[in-house]
Amino acid sequence: MTTPMKEMKEKPTAILLATDLSGRCDRTQDRAIALARQWRARLVAVTVVPGERERQVYDQILDPIPWANQQTAAQLAEKRLRQGLAAADEDLAITLRVETGNIGDAVLRVAAEENCQLIVTGVARNEMFQPVALGSTVSMLVRQAPQPVLIVHNRPRRPYYRLAMATDFSAAARNALEETVRLFDEPLTVALIHGLDVPQVGLTVMDANRGSLIDQAREAASQQARKMLAEADIPAPIRDQITVVIEEGDPVRLLRDYLRDHESDLLAIGSKGRSALYDILLGSTANRILELVQIDTLVVPAPAQQGKAPA
Repeated sequence: MTTPMKEMKEKPTAILLATDLSGRCDRTQDRAIALARQWRARLVAVTVVPGERERQVYDQILDPIPWANQQTAAQLAEKRLRQGLAAADEDLAITLRVETGNIGDAVLRVAAEENCQLIVTGVARNEMFQPVALGSTVSMLVRQAPQPVLIVHNRPRRPYYRLAMATDFSAAARNALEETVRLFDEPLTVALIHGLDVPQVGLTVMDANRGSLIDQAREAASQQARKMLAEADIPAPIRDQITVVIEEGDPVRLLRDYLRDHESDLLAIGSKGRSALYDILLGSTANRILELVQIDTLVVPAPAQQGKAPA
């Protein structure tokens, strides 16, 4: 089955909310509802429950009370989904899906079947001074989803207006910029964050050459930034509000420090695809970003990845 991400020229018409019905998913649900209202999109809520065989094993272990109302796991999950979305049901078109099987596979399948252009999900934990646990499902969605994946950390206090974006000025980064800008409305400001990878020099010439190498790398990066922005398909008013931040150092730490010192609503990063080299070429950096930052993060797939059905 084909997926809806051929080109994101318009706002999404359907959003997929992936939830495990736990309390930590309230923020994810609230953001998905807010975006559905902002875009007047249909909201598809999906949760995955154990299959009937697993339920039978569970009942055998616990020996359920004979007079108890033995609703199936799917019935209970649908009831909780409906209760949680009752208030939004008054002004949104909502579709409920309760699935079984592998969670990630089920989410991708439903997203394709329901023609969703965005997947909204959450993180396993989000304490202030604790590392985020992405979980295997979120990591799998980030790698394999042919549509953007929004990972929600914070309560939705306002629309996304102030964006930060990790960039290497590549085609994938330009695509991520274009697709992110298309999603959100003006007034919109964007900060492009780039960490310079300056090669080390010998100790005897470090002091003499280090500054020159940094200047050369900064100028080269500035040229790449100007070229990318000139070629990017984004509205002129937004282009004029883009700030390019180029500093020496590890890009993940630079991004973390920028987000700590500058108030941003959303971080966006680009994905380079689903190849076996993902974890080597992008995965380590992307996962470090997703684990270190505590801000809502949008992962945008590369153009070659868009439009492909899940394997």
